[in-house]
Amino acid sequence: MRAAEEVNTEKTTSRDAVISEGRRNFEALVAQYCEHLRGHGRSPATLQTRRYGLRTLGDFIVARGIADVRQMSRGEVDAYVAAVRGAKGAQRTNEGRICALKGFFRFLVDTNRILLSPAEHVREKNLQGLVGPTITPAQAERLLLAPNTSLLHGVRDRALLELLYSTGLRRDEVRKLSIFDVDLVGGLLRVAEGKGGRGRVVPIGKESARWLSTYLERVRPVLAERRRAGGSHIIFLGRSGEDISGRGIGKIVETAARKAGVRVSCHGLRRTMATEVLRGGADIVTVAKMLGHVSPKTTQRYTKVETSDLRRVHSRHHPRGR
Repeated sequence: MRAAEEVNTEKTTSRDAVISEGRRNFEALVAQYCEHLRGHGRSPATLQTRRYGLRTLGDFIVARGIADVRQMSRGEVDAYVAAVRGAKGAQRTNEGRICALKGFFRFLVDTNRILLSPAEHVREKNLQGLVGPTITPAQAERLLLAPNTSLLHGVRDRALLELLYSTGLRRDEVRKLSIFDVDLVGGLLRVAEGKGGRGRVVPIGKESARWLSTYLERVRPVLAERRRAGGSHIIFLGRSGEDISGRGIGKIVETAARKAGVRVSCHGLRRTMATEVLRGGADIVTVAKMLGHVSPKTTQRYTKVETSDLRRVHSRHHPRGR
């Protein structure tokens, strides 16, 4: 009896070791995949999204006792897809996991780690109508008024929020902004390195320019003096004078949103900016350029303009619509 128990224990230990080794190998492959994406100019936010999406796949292979993700069959992929789509949560989030799955296996094929992708047959759902959340002008006003501008960091936060709302810049683009990228007199801002390494110039609204000027003149010099090592040309600095991080920017938006009673993220402000500019009558090609989209089709999927708004814009701007 004892001998049988020892055999079973050895089998369990051996199986656990194989699964543990498989998980480590999987995580190594995910790291290589993300490095591959980084080399192709994908943003840190995209890398984080892909890692997050593949975390579920890692849990799945452990639960199924799959020793090597490269040995997954089509049937196991189908089981994973069914589990993801049947799980609670936002449909966009779940489909993002499917997208990460397909991209990961495509990478394994392209780098000769596997011969054929077991996920090639999986079809991603059309999410064109599933735009992310936006906020109303009234909610945006509450958000912008949330920081305590009697404090140094409150002025910085207000300037940052105004800039996000006015320009629709990505979080990482704001993080990299240099003092040499801003022309407050001309009301323009240069994004030296956007998504995919593409640069562009975007306009700054008057209110955003005013708060940015106040921050640069009164607050940034004080924060820069607190810096312990070396100088920096980065616009937005942390309380100790260090270059602000993407996480820090997200925290500022999160704190202001909570105080204002609004649910919005950095990307939500980007969507809101695009939606409001389109509602105001801007053409889709111009908005695409401001957002740094290669194709206006991306902008169309990205924004949320109701049919009634489109009709109103058409009647106001088209010569036959008046």
